[in-house]
Amino acid sequence: MSRHSRHAAHSRSMCSTARMHRLRNEVKKRDVNPLTNFWIYVVVFIGGCVGTAGRYGLGLWLNPLERPLGIHWGTFAANTAACFMYACLVSFLTRFHAGRARELANRGLGMGLCGGLSTMSTFVNEIIGTQFSMTYLIISLCAGLFAAAFGSWIGLLGVSAPSGADSVANATGMSNASGAGSVSALNVSRETSESAVRIRAHSRSRTRARRRRH
Repeated sequence: MSRHSRHAAHSRSMCSTARMHRLRNEVKKRDVNPLTNFWIYVVVFIGGCVGTAGRYGLGLWLNPLERPLGIHWGTFAANTAACFMYACLVSFLTRFHAGRARELANRGLGMGLCGGLSTMSTFVNEIIGTQFSMTYLIISLCAGLFAAAFGSWIGLLGVSAPSGADSVANATGMSNASGAGSVSALNVSRETSESAVRIRAHSRSRTRARRRRH
């Protein structure tokens, strides 16, 4: 192998490596940072407003009812519903690739809606100093765990055995949700493979050249 050919192969491998690093930097720039993404603040604010309004409405509707075992039905219903909804949401989102749409849905519906709907401070204030405080506490914890397990099962229903049409639709949704960041990631993977092949070919050529000299 001539010196010119070795120099050309080395130049091609260096160009591929530089392009690979450039693509990796582009992917890092496209990553969603929750602290600097304006739209995450927007969806969390909107979801929190809806969830808080829903909890307030449940309190007005159910708290005036009779309270056997000291259960405040408005708070109990809000916390149980939040456990069910958040578990269902997390399980449902597992069918999608990580991306901007999934991040916004998780923050807005999970942190915003479910976070605003549930309440720990009101719950603690209701069980302190009451006759059935431990009973109310145990019933609420058991209901929350059961609601979370049921919500997780509901969210995974479509994941276990999807039909052909659903698989195509889910694949299309995943591709659209991943966006340009996933495309760049695929390009990085492809360029990495091509660069590795070229580097191996260059190493083999140098080895053969050394053997010919000896």
